[in-house]
Amino acid sequence: MSGISPFPFPEIHSFPPFFTQQPNEDTWKEQRRLWCDLILAYYRHHRLCQLSLAEAVTESPFNNRQIHRALRTDTLREVVDELVKQGHAVWSVLTLYELANGDDTVGQATLRRSLEVLQSQGRAQLFVGSSDDDTGVKIFP
Repeated sequence: MSGISPFPFPEIHSFPPFFTQQPNEDTWKEQRRLWCDLILAYYRHHRLCQLSLAEAVTESPFNNRQIHRALRTDTLREVVDELVKQGHAVWSVLTLYELANGDDTVGQATLRRSLEVLQSQGRAQLFVGSSDDDTGVKIFP
């Protein structure tokens, strides 16, 4: 990530309880909202578009080494579930074979959604035909 300015973390990121799921439902709802906002801003700033839950909790923004706090994997999963509900993320673990040869309805729909996300980020251009068979895509480096 060299060449990118440092991410300006919000003050809440230095508050140790922010990294522990709060037991009160209203507090947890607000905490999830803050995590969602932070993740979206951080990933947008660094132009990131995917994460591995197991690996993410060891890195920023999910780990703050200055205060010796890290978000638990199960808590991060719930935050990502919230991002999925909001339409900001999708759960997708597919092999290249599944993308190329999966069930037509699920495979093509998933591939189209992935390409639409890339297009919205300026990383691809879809050329829509009269059907999926006529649709093309150009991927930008």
